[in-house]
Amino acid sequence: MLLDNGTLWIGRRYYYDKAVGSVHILDYKHMQSSGNGVGVSDITVNETDKLHLAAITYGGEGELTGNKATADTNYQNFMADVRYEMDVGDAGKVVFALQNLFVNDAIDEAGLTDGRTFTVQWQKQLGNVDQKTVIQYGTGAMAQNPGAAGTDGGSFDYAADSSSSGFRIFNNGLVDITEKFKLDYMVMYEKSSDYHTLKSVGVRPHYSISPHWSELGEVGYNAYQTKTNGIENDEQTLMKYALALQATADSTEYWSRPSLRFYLSNFDWNKAAGQESGLSVAGKEGDESALVAGAQVEIWF
Repeated sequence: MLLDNGTLWIGRRYYYDKAVGSVHILDYKHMQSSGNGVGVSDITVNETDKLHLAAITYGGEGELTGNKATADTNYQNFMADVRYEMDVGDAGKVVFALQNLFVNDAIDEAGLTDGRTFTVQWQKQLGNVDQKTVIQYGTGAMAQNPGAAGTDGGSFDYAADSSSSGFRIFNNGLVDITEKFKLDYMVMYEKSSDYHTLKSVGVRPHYSISPHWSELGEVGYNAYQTKTNGIENDEQTLMKYALALQATADSTEYWSRPSLRFYLSNFDWNKAAGQESGLSVAGKEGDESALVAGAQVEIWF
């Protein structure tokens, strides 16, 4: 071991679930700092707490557009990622995190904006509900999508105003109703000063019908309203209904993988969502629903 306390790493990492996990029902990574870098993870503090430190670089060659101009050059931006897991006893576990993006001064003449996100996550088993609640606040290049740098920094808005801000709050979890019946759920709200407002809710019931077969259902709703030059556009609404038959090694275990699914899904959306996605042409009526059937295999590594 190179360190007496913690694990030293260097190279390319998909750095998103450390200490915070993800939102399974959305396949969503709310703290995403993946890329090339170096760090020390799992540093034990006070016997019960853990500290994780990472430095990620986002570089390349090409165009980056700021709020003043577009720079066509080699660039090397830098992300500092700090995550602290605190055990609060019977109250559960709290994670405090900071992601801080530093833009390369060499191309600062384009007006590329720094960004940062503060995240607080509380996780605790409440009765038969394994839940977590997350609050995130982002500024500058991370105002539009707090916490989500994407892989190699693909989710930054370098052209953002430095005063831009956005926040996200959500709760998600798994309800263990009976040995055979589970319910995954998610409720999310996010709003940014210059970009959008999002309201999202979803539930996914899971019922075991035999040792290896289970039934899944899903209902999801999204309401998404963007802004253009400070003016709110028409709200886009999307609705999803799905049924699936699933085979796993243990059908009573919600997280059992690999899984084979046969599914039938229905999607409904309004005209604004159709025009934004290209499914409808502006000024004309277009499709506002779809029925999809298929099969999929889900494997975790």
